[in-house]
Amino acid sequence: MAKGLQFEITPEARIAELTRRLDDITRMVSDLVWEVDAALRFTNVSDRIFDITGQVPHQLIGMHISDAGRFPDIDDAALAGRFRHPFQKEFFQLTKEDGTELSFLLNSLPVFDANSGAFTGALGTAENVTSRLNQERTIRESEKFLRSIADTIPAFVAYHDIENRFRFANQYFQKLGFDPEALIGRSADDIFSAESMERFKPYRDKALAGEVVKFDNLLLDANGERIHTQVSISPDFDEGGEIAGYIVLSADITDRLQAEAETGNARANLEKAQRMAQIGSWERNLLDDSVYWSPEMYRMLDYDPEHVVPSSEKLLARIHPEDRARVVQAQKSAIAEKALHYTNEFRILRRDGSMRHIVGGGEIGYGADGAAEWIVGTSQDVTAARRVRDTLEATKREAENANSAKSEFLSSMSHELRTPMNAILGYAQLLLQNKKEPVSDTQQRQISQILKSGQHLLVLINDILDLSRIETGQVAFEVTAMDAASAVDECVGLIAALAEKSDLKIINHLKSNPPPPILADGIRLKQALLNLLSNAIKFNAPGGRVDVSARPLNAEFVRISISDTGIGIPEEKAAELFEPFGRLDAEQRGIEGTGIGLTITKELVERMKGTIGYSSKPGKGSTFWLDIPTAASGLSEGHAAAAGLDLDSDEDGARRTVILYIEDDISNLQLFKEVVGHMPGTELFSAHSAEAGIQIARNIQPNIIVMDINLPGISGLEAVRILREDAKTRSIPVIALSAAAMPEDIKRGERAGFYRYMTKPFIVDEIIATIDDALEKTISANNPADDTTRNAAE
Repeated sequence: MAKGLQFEITPEARIAELTRRLDDITRMVSDLVWEVDAALRFTNVSDRIFDITGQVPHQLIGMHISDAGRFPDIDDAALAGRFRHPFQKEFFQLTKEDGTELSFLLNSLPVFDANSGAFTGALGTAENVTSRLNQERTIRESEKFLRSIADTIPAFVAYHDIENRFRFANQYFQKLGFDPEALIGRSADDIFSAESMERFKPYRDKALAGEVVKFDNLLLDANGERIHTQVSISPDFDEGGEIAGYIVLSADITDRLQAEAETGNARANLEKAQRMAQIGSWERNLLDDSVYWSPEMYRMLDYDPEHVVPSSEKLLARIHPEDRARVVQAQKSAIAEKALHYTNEFRILRRDGSMRHIVGGGEIGYGADGAAEWIVGTSQDVTAARRVRDTLEATKREAENANSAKSEFLSSMSHELRTPMNAILGYAQLLLQNKKEPVSDTQQRQISQILKSGQHLLVLINDILDLSRIETGQVAFEVTAMDAASAVDECVGLIAALAEKSDLKIINHLKSNPPPPILADGIRLKQALLNLLSNAIKFNAPGGRVDVSARPLNAEFVRISISDTGIGIPEEKAAELFEPFGRLDAEQRGIEGTGIGLTITKELVERMKGTIGYSSKPGKGSTFWLDIPTAASGLSEGHAAAAGLDLDSDEDGARRTVILYIEDDISNLQLFKEVVGHMPGTELFSAHSAEAGIQIARNIQPNIIVMDINLPGISGLEAVRILREDAKTRSIPVIALSAAAMPEDIKRGERAGFYRYMTKPFIVDEIIATIDDALEKTISANNPADDTTRNAAE
């Protein structure tokens, strides 16, 4: 039997022991342990309260729990009832003395009296979740921030777990017709087509094996359109180093691929265009002397792009030795002068020894310090064009030589033919007129036939010479404003006798309905009209009629028409109509003529910048018309060139002086023409009224205007005022040349704005000197000295 001391443990000691152990336990756990009475006043708080809030436990003893903190989710009125029931993780907040907010999750158990069952209080724990909530808040904010970034990326961004389920998808998935939120938790195999997943699976497996993979993929958007993507899959590892999932970034490269394709097409088209036009492009970096050549440059210079690196030296090696220094100097001079552009022309020698002509140039780029940094330019192979130009020039020379030979031949033939023809026609006439030895009737008929045939041959010779002179530009044209009605009336009068002989009636409609003034050479226009009137009579029916009319075709042309009631022109003969010696079966009808009249008429009209046309119905007649420029249309440089007049330059390239003389007296006009004839390089235009002169001045803008004062219609004083008010003519010097020589007349002229007032009769040297003086001052005013240009030229 064992012996020893025995102590009886009283209930009080047992409770104290349990209380001590409980305190030890509460100190060991991180959570707070608390007790409240039935009034929810603290009766016990573990020492952990000090570590968390800085408060000692006894400060809270007796304090109502709602005074210590607050329950955001429990109303104060319901608070007492809430503690009568167990609860877990009720959110509770309190504020430290320094203002820091602390958050707790409370767990509570109610305590009831064992005998009465009355509520006596509650006890429980409080877990400090402040740090955890802050971390969760930070994580949420980070996730929100990262999502906003992911949503702005033009790519499909997703996170998948190892089961291939979506855990994240950005807003770009809407382009595929998916709601990103609805994708969460769903497998990619259920979303995308089997074909797409078949392409995706090998790369996904590599990522799940820990490898970062990249590849190109093809998706279909909500409308079935193709989306080209560049995919990157990266594995995601957990804290233990195990793969927890993978991140997929699929960049939408559809626009980029399209832009690359368009750029490629544009580059291909550019290269094709350069190849067709034989134009190469190049770039040179002056800082490191690197050079770029387009494919056409390689072809042009006969280099292989696979083996030759472009350089300035390679280019110079191909340039003809005689041109090298000039090409290099052109570029250096442009840079030295800070020019933006320069051009050059040179020859290159290819490997096969062939020579090509190149025309090129460059644009120079300068840096902030003013130093040249780069040049871009083009070079064009113009060898073929040069050959064509040389051929054309040679052809032109040959044609000019041929024309010259033809003119010499015709001139010689004219002399050789006219000499015997003069004797034939002369002796034929003497034989018919010989009273002493009259010929018999038979001889008279024979001689008359000789005379008739000889005269016909003479007309033919004259027509051939006229045509030749017109074609070779030997016929002078003086195009002025004139009255078409007067020219027609004169021609009708000349041809009237021939019409009466054929019992034809000519009706001149221009008498009752005259057209506006026209621009033409009066003599040549009447020659053309007489040719048409003559044909209208010769090819008319006996007792027929010829109608002459005119009307404005538009603002630029007047149409003069001549209609007949004759035999008409067959359609199959139309091509021969304006060809030399095109008789159109006239000889079979017994109609005389040379067959050159219409050819001459066409040449004359076109030299006056007009056109000729016709319409015809066989058996009913024909209408020929001339479209002649109106005086209001002016005489443009194109008109002048067509008329054999050059407003800009003389044959040797020197600039010509254009003078407009406004004078209504024919003798004065003829005298002034003689004066101008002594002024080399001067072209004279004339008008018979101030109105016509003003219109011509506006259109041709002559260098000098010489004008009479007393003119029909408005006077010279009024005309100079109109010229001064018009922007086109205000700078043209106007010289008055008038018989009004009184001092008051001269003063009126000076006040009106004439450059100089000269009186008739004039001294030739003075009028020439005045014109030269006005011309020199006009040139000086229009071309002020430019020191920069002059220095550059020097």
